Amino acid sequence: MSDQSLILISHDALSASPTDAAKALIDEALAMGALIGQVRTPEDNAEAVKAQTAIKGVMQQITVAHRAAKDPLVQLGRKLDNLKTELLSELEREYARIGQLAAEFAMAERRRVAAEEILAKEALAKLEAEKMSAIAATSDPVQQQQVIQDFAVRAARELPLPSAPERAKGQRVRPEWEIKVVDVVKFAQWAIRSERWDVLDISVRKTAVKELLEGGMTSIPGLDCQKVSKAGVSLPRGQKEIEV
Repeated sequence: MSDQSLILISHDALSASPTDAAKALIDEALAMGALIGQVRTPEDNAEAVKAQTAIKGVMQQITVAHRAAKDPLVQLGRKLDNLKTELLSELEREYARIGQLAAEFAMAERRRVAAEEILAKEALAKLEAEKMSAIAATSDPVQQQQVIQDFAVRAARELPLPSAPERAKGQRVRPEWEIKVVDVVKFAQWAIRSERWDVLDISVRKTAVKELLEGGMTSIPGLDCQKVSKAGVSLPRGQKEIEV
């Protein structure tokens, strides 16, 4: 690491901190900026440009130092991401394949249970019809009560008990929506008409908007576009950059 480094990376402590050189450069640039209290004359303007140039120069050096310190970490992060994707790819495919098979079994189980419930309802309706027929055959309260008791015993003995879907220990089966965008324009139109901003993410691409404005467009619906003046400076070409 160069003695002129602006950012100090400690891999062991997983920390980043500015070096004394960075602090000194920032303090010096800010001190120059503090001298600019007003710009009323050409001389004032020249001093303002000097201060801005000094500040921008330090900003550029910090940006370069940041990039130099971060690039190895970014590259390592990409390699880790690629490695993770490579290691997980086959496992994820197999997990999804088996999950699909298990999901198909769960669907079959739900159909089986639903069919059992329908058959149970049909059996109960048939038994109820027989009971009503037997009750209708007599007006004797004692005999009717006996019929009710007999059919209660039959119902407990003959009617199938409801069952639950078979599920392995630790298995979670839940319905889940699979969403595919088939027409983003129609979806956006619906979201806007319905004022459902929570389902849509819209952002303005200012670079493209600026190109339209520079091309002659005077106004864009929904945007307030005004040209304002901003004073900046350009650094001399070939200015020495502090490296990490």
